[in-house]
Amino acid sequence: MIAIAAALTTFLPFWVLDRLVTSYWDASGAFASVGMLVSLAVWISYVPFMHATRGQTFGKRLLGTRLASLASGEKPGWGTVLLREFLGLIPYFSAVVYAWLLWDRNRQGLHDKAADTVVVRTR
Repeated sequence: MIAIAAALTTFLPFWVLDRLVTSYWDASGAFASVGMLVSLAVWISYVPFMHATRGQTFGKRLLGTRLASLASGEKPGWGTVLLREFLGLIPYFSAVVYAWLLWDRNRQGLHDKAADTVVVRTR
């Protein structure tokens, strides 16, 4: 459940940003997808950066968790993080990616399994 809470605390600010930007652009009747593209660009630049450089987003820090390499326990590298985040963003596949951790013994989502990562507690 902590992994789901961490995902939500990371996702929620971006959802709010998307709603704000999209509603602004929707008022003009055009460019409705600009809000989604802005949010996606911010998400893509924030989440992989935080995972690769610090091992945790602010949501994970708030909940006392971090992303780690399953093999070493250290923060994962850029290639691993990019693979993990890409798999988590695939539409229609995302629900399965994240739901998988509910019954997995190591509490890994499919994106964690593919990238050989795991979310661990820091406290």
